[in-house]
Amino acid sequence: MGYQPISVRSALQKITSRDWVLPVTQRPYVWGDRYRFEKAIYRLFDSLYRNYPIGTFLLWDTAEAVPFREFLQVFDPDASPARPVERGAWSRQKNLVYDGQQRLQSIFSCLLYTFCGRVLCFDLFFDPATEATDATGFLFAEANADIPSQLLRLNALYEDYRRSGRDGITDFRRRIAKTLEYVGDEKIALVEKNIDKLWKLFNDETYEVLGFFTIPSDFAKTDVQEIFVRL
Repeated sequence: MGYQPISVRSALQKITSRDWVLPVTQRPYVWGDRYRFEKAIYRLFDSLYRNYPIGTFLLWDTAEAVPFREFLQVFDPDASPARPVERGAWSRQKNLVYDGQQRLQSIFSCLLYTFCGRVLCFDLFFDPATEATDATGFLFAEANADIPSQLLRLNALYEDYRRSGRDGITDFRRRIAKTLEYVGDEKIALVEKNIDKLWKLFNDETYEVLGFFTIPSDFAKTDVQEIFVRL
């Protein structure tokens, strides 16, 4: 049961491909209150931005017939909870996430989709060197709202990689900087530094800032459940 590092993008690909799924014994996602938990999400992303550890995930690699459900895409607190997948799929090979749902669901919805009808943005003028340690550059904006030029929609950053690949950072940086030509060179340098950091953090598959432990498939279901209870 060794530790394995993984990048943010690779982890999200595992969720998208339905390799990482959730056992139905997991409690529902609880960070979904429209406003109460937004600070938790800001701090989660800010910890990644500052290279703080956010804890590891625990997965069980198994083909046991365990009922499971998939991660949500667009998160809507008013929608019905995700139902278990059909029984016929329970025995397929999969990795059940026993610890890490709140963090993974938040990252997944905020980077690829929307969260409570909003998108997570980053203020490219944010400078951690001059801000208090409890301040973050992350904030939510309504999905269809006009936002200031210095606010970067994180799902746009992720989507641009899909279109242009890992070498697209140069064009992406240039496009953003062009919308901010009204600011000075020092501020532009900060913007470009933040763009590079966010691109590497969320798009670079070799930048392994997350980590997980896998419970081997030869563990019995009762043992896995006991590990989960102890966690």
